[in-house]
Amino acid sequence: MANPRDKNSSRKATSGEWDGEAGQKGVDAAIESGMGFKADTLEDLAKQCDIPASTLKATIERYNELCAQGSDPDFGKDAVFLTPVVEGPFYAMKALPAVLATVDGLKVNTNLAVTDAEGNAIEGLYAVGNVSGDFYAVDYPINIPGNSQGRCVTWGYLVGETLASK
Repeated sequence: MANPRDKNSSRKATSGEWDGEAGQKGVDAAIESGMGFKADTLEDLAKQCDIPASTLKATIERYNELCAQGSDPDFGKDAVFLTPVVEGPFYAMKALPAVLATVDGLKVNTNLAVTDAEGNAIEGLYAVGNVSGDFYAVDYPINIPGNSQGRCVTWGYLVGETLASK
């Protein structure tokens, strides 16, 4: 959830529910800055984004088919988030690659000792936080603020306890 003290947050401070007005302000700011686009037609949106209109339309047609089916075998989008794209205005945002966190790392046992290929603890080698693997499976939960930091601090403390007890 967004920081409730952040005036630019699109979440209502008291409930965590989506605040459409604040969300729209964020979209409008992105458009004003050149990071977003708005159009009444898909053709115009494609032109603004400098992409072939036929490709955009085919992509949206396929997506709408998946929405009607209630499942997304193409990308695995959760059914609850499948919302058809039917009428304008239409929006597009520039998305740039970034790494938020790693979702794999060194394999560790329950004492956070790094293990070898056979699952045996490597003496004196520990891993905490995002360098330790097998925690997030295939997806990092971006909707849990502080998740990574909490793991680092907590697991670091637990390794300290383990080492102190030796």
